[in-house]
Amino acid sequence: MRTLINAPLLLLVVGLTLIVTSCAKKGCIDEDATTYSSSAKKDDGTCRYEGSKVFWISDSSAQQMLNDGIQSLTLYIEDDIEAQIQLTSQTFTVSPDCGDANATTVVRNLLSARTRAFSYRVLDDQSVKRWAGAFTMNGNQCEPFELVYFP
Repeated sequence: MRTLINAPLLLLVVGLTLIVTSCAKKGCIDEDATTYSSSAKKDDGTCRYEGSKVFWISDSSAQQMLNDGIQSLTLYIEDDIEAQIQLTSQTFTVSPDCGDANATTVVRNLLSARTRAFSYRVLDDQSVKRWAGAFTMNGNQCEPFELVYFP
């Protein structure tokens, strides 16, 4: 015996299934992302992140450097000059916040990565390398990075 399929009922079931599964608005659902969408219910891979790092030197480290004849520093990130730091005016007693006056704040687009590593080096005004290495930036965070001078 042959079973007949009710075409209108089948169309109704398929249509309702499509409506229910496609109703969730797509977008970035990670609140730490710069592209976060509060109305999105389903992640679509469009999340993008930005990280910040504030490089700083304490008053005591700066004074030691000044005593050694060093007046300024040049910060390189990924081999590009990022900032000039004047030791007579850009030092702090405590870690500054990102964006503070005279603070050296570095902001980078991390693309779709929540965390990304960068290389850095710092040369003094006599082109002597004082610091070098790598640091990480985390999405939607500003983190301090103290440059401590050891003569």
